[in-house]
Amino acid sequence: MSAIYSSSLIGISISPIIGGAIARVNWRWCFYLDLIAGGLTLLFTLLLVDMKHKPETSGFTTLRRLDFTGAIIFQGSTTSFVLGLVFGGVAFPWKSAYVILPLVIGVVVWAAFCVYEFTKFCKNSMIPSYVFANRISATRLLKAFTSGLLYNWVIWMLPVYFQAITGASPLTSGLNQLPSSVSYVLTSFIGASTLNKTRNYKSQQSIGFALAALGIGLFTLLGPHTSVAVWVFLQIFTAIGLGLLSMTNLPAIQVAVSAENTAEVTDIYIFSYNFGAIWGVAIPSLIFNGQINNFLYRVSNSQVYKELANGNGYGFASMSGVQQLSTDLKAEVVRVYTDSLKTVWQVAIGFALVVLTAVFFGGQGGSRSTRSEFGPESEPEGTNG
Repeated sequence: MSAIYSSSLIGISISPIIGGAIARVNWRWCFYLDLIAGGLTLLFTLLLVDMKHKPETSGFTTLRRLDFTGAIIFQGSTTSFVLGLVFGGVAFPWKSAYVILPLVIGVVVWAAFCVYEFTKFCKNSMIPSYVFANRISATRLLKAFTSGLLYNWVIWMLPVYFQAITGASPLTSGLNQLPSSVSYVLTSFIGASTLNKTRNYKSQQSIGFALAALGIGLFTLLGPHTSVAVWVFLQIFTAIGLGLLSMTNLPAIQVAVSAENTAEVTDIYIFSYNFGAIWGVAIPSLIFNGQINNFLYRVSNSQVYKELANGNGYGFASMSGVQQLSTDLKAEVVRVYTDSLKTVWQVAIGFALVVLTAVFFGGQGGSRSTRSEFGPESEPEGTNG
């Protein structure tokens, strides 16, 4: 597992720098490269990966076993809820029907999805009932969700600090995030090695969430006059906590279920982590834009006021708009950004602390091999996930 994750972690380390460099020329190529890399990865996977599990049914029969109804209900609930969050405080007031109605529909449809998944009408549920019937696996999926949420929360909002408040360019902002990226990678490897020897998931996750909560809390101290040494230290401190979590969640979930369910619960883990990652962008963005609107009364220039209003704060920072302002006006806008980011970090602390308490209800979960019939054909002997 460490070898598989290593390529991803290396990409995490260098992507802010590459993205910042590309953005100086043509930001659209940041997305074009994703398409190229994703296409090549899919091609190599189809051609080179030989799984030892051989399907007993045809491709059409396998497709019929997918829970399309559940997927449609889930997607509908998520879309409706996100629309309400996006509209709230930006396009419409929070008390507007255009905000309340999508939120209510999202919650109701989500409840309908949960009910449907556990009825006799759903023969191949997206989320098997045994996952949530097991307290240990259920709480560990919650931790996987929150790990994805917190990691994306940090890497999504730090560029705003560097570009809007310290005046860094996109490339320099990527370089400034190296302490976080490198520390995250190194701590992930150390955490994986420690876990392989101790099998103590609970302690490592407790330390990880505690350090993440404290580190994100210290981000509230960041301001226009924060020294380089301070923001480097705060990034390293927070990344150590998040890095300890990156290698512990999946094996902790796998050992909580039987060997024949390993592949299925791994899929659910990936879904939970990535679902959390989506909210790790949506929630801080919504909070940030809402706070920008709340503090805009401090901006004396009507044109800049309009450019920052209604969810444009993030884009204004990424286009170096703040640095083009006059000295006095720039000071006003920087103050707005500083106080808005402070609220964003404060909310993140709450998520980390809530899940930290859940760690103590997750149990240790024991230890077993995570190998199953779904591994690669060339899996070496002795591999244990």
